[in-house]
Amino acid sequence: WLWMINGYEDFTFRPNDIISKAEAVKIMMKVSLIESLSMVSETQYKDIDIQWHEYYVRNGESLWIFIASEDDYLFTPQDGVNREDMIYLIDSLLNMY
Repeated sequence: WLWMINGYEDFTFRPNDIISKAEAVKIMMKVSLIESLSMVSETQYKDIDIQWHEYYVRNGESLWIFIASEDDYLFTPQDGVNREDMIYLIDSLLNMY
């Protein structure tokens, strides 16, 4: 499991922090072993710029896990993830198999 979840740049893990949507996406993509070889397309989300999570959002979009138009073209990567969001992510991944 160590390769799936990394800590922060200051080598802390912060287990009591609320997980962000961007962090949840990265974990789900790694746990499901979905890793694309390269950036597949431009994102349609207005709030995704070149950051560590862009790779995961673009790949999720290309696999139809995320549909920007259904989210008003806002991914809101820093928002906390609630149970409904996690169920949606898990369900989207499971529907791929």
